[in-house]
Amino acid sequence: MEPIKLLYTTSLPSTQLTMHTAHAQAIDHQDMSFVIEKKPATKTEMSRTQHKLMLQRQSFLADDRNYLEHPDNMRKLTRELDRVNREYRHLKQFQDPFVLSLKRVILQESICSSPPQLERRGSSSTFHDYLMHMKEERRHSSSSLQSHSKAFSHS
Repeated sequence: MEPIKLLYTTSLPSTQLTMHTAHAQAIDHQDMSFVIEKKPATKTEMSRTQHKLMLQRQSFLADDRNYLEHPDNMRKLTRELDRVNREYRHLKQFQDPFVLSLKRVILQESICSSPPQLERRGSSSTFHDYLMHMKEERRHSSSSLQSHSKAFSHS
């Protein structure tokens, strides 16, 4: 038998053995000087216990209606994707959502990049105009009242 180097890890080992983890551990620890009997570096088939656990998990998930890959959920997902695709197709007939999104992004960037401008408040000039208008009306109404009162007093 050929000797193989001992696998040495500082962290806790994973409970799930995959082809990737077995191969990665074998490569990462080839420089260790401890030698044990040779075992296959990559295990292509699962042990009986691993196979039973995998079947048990699949059986449990097949009955779980909240599991994403449950057949009912896949049908719901397929219907939802079809609905979204139809909406997108109809929307694209009248306008291009990609171009609209691009325009929104460009507009947002231009707003963010430009310095803030001080705006003159319109309320103060409007209020001033209002006061001037009221003053003019009072003068006009007082002059018309005086002329009416003179007309009544003469008669």
